[in-house]
Amino acid sequence: MEQRILRASTQTLVSYPRLHPQEVLLGQPSSVTVKLQTPAVQETTYSAATADSLSTTTQGSHAEGTTNVSLSASVALVAGRHYLIELATGRFIEVEALKGGTTNVLQLVQPLPCTIANNSAVKGFAVTKALTAAQTDQVGDALALWRATVDGNVYEWSQSFRIANKVTAPKLTPTRLTHCYPIMSSLRDTNDIDYEAIIDAAWDHRVVPLLAARKILDEDVIGDDALVPLHSLACVLQLVEPDPRFSSDYIDRLRQQFDKIVETTFARVDFAVRDQTDLTPRSTGAEPRWGVMRAVR
Repeated sequence: MEQRILRASTQTLVSYPRLHPQEVLLGQPSSVTVKLQTPAVQETTYSAATADSLSTTTQGSHAEGTTNVSLSASVALVAGRHYLIELATGRFIEVEALKGGTTNVLQLVQPLPCTIANNSAVKGFAVTKALTAAQTDQVGDALALWRATVDGNVYEWSQSFRIANKVTAPKLTPTRLTHCYPIMSSLRDTNDIDYEAIIDAAWDHRVVPLLAARKILDEDVIGDDALVPLHSLACVLQLVEPDPRFSSDYIDRLRQQFDKIVETTFARVDFAVRDQTDLTPRSTGAEPRWGVMRAVR
């Protein structure tokens, strides 16, 4: 999902050099520069950016399915940040940190997909750029052109992001999800103890594409509560569809129910979309229909 940056903020842009020269290349970047194209600023030259220089090793071997990786030293980790762990073949796998802080344990969002040997390299993977208020002064689509050295070669890649007056905060919570669909307690992955992983996955892979197909940016939705029923059933479908325990008839009934909720959602009086440049508050009952509110950028 594209990163959202608040207008006139100094947030940090984060990217990862998942490069495709012949196959996916994962390696720790260095000598990073970036050129930004935003609605407010059109840069013509590259400027210095930062590479995550974290470098340590694993302490002990770790079996497939492990969610806590012991490190040989305490390092500063960032929640949600991606890191690289070396395999016996010399290649790397990409993992995501569940928690941040200075620690000697890397807690993972997803379990290890394979065994990791003792003394395996653990490296930083992110490249970052602290933006200025001048660069983020106007809302709209933006582009970062990155350049970095990876495994001794210089690579370039692009990253799209958006500057917005509002960053979406989906209103579906674990409590609301399980209250509406108690079946979720038997469906969720045992590692997803608070349901947040499936809530995020359903939002990114079902709700956001559904909105985008209707020419709606998710940050333009006001009255986000109107999306909760849709988002809730999307979570159920996200887990049920690939699960062999459920019959095709049951899955088809859920899909039909989802289609009805889609229709209901976009017909609700409290579902509305407003372009980011319009900051006036919503007046209940007097909101124009979303189909005529979407401004073309």
